[in-house]
Amino acid sequence: MGLPSEDQETHITYGRNDSMAHIYATDSMTITKLDKLVEKSSDWSMVREVRLKGELIGKEYLCPKNLISFRSAKRSLTDEQKQAAGERLRKVRLRNGKDEH
Repeated sequence: MGLPSEDQETHITYGRNDSMAHIYATDSMTITKLDKLVEKSSDWSMVREVRLKGELIGKEYLCPKNLISFRSAKRSLTDEQKQAAGERLRKVRLRNGKDEH
């Protein structure tokens, strides 16, 4: 693709009452990922290619809105926090009769 990396972007659009999401991407890495989803699943479709002087610069995709996900970053735990979480899990398992040993 001919766009400089700083000009490559992705837009995801859907309304509250819509069942489908529209994704417009000029980012070549995102286009590659979305093309693979189109190949693997009938839930995804590529609906339009955008060309400038014959060169592909973007694609538009359609998918069910419920496939769009926003996640928070994994939280980092200290060793002490990991030990405390492990102990809580052991207590719950013992209480439920699922001793791991």
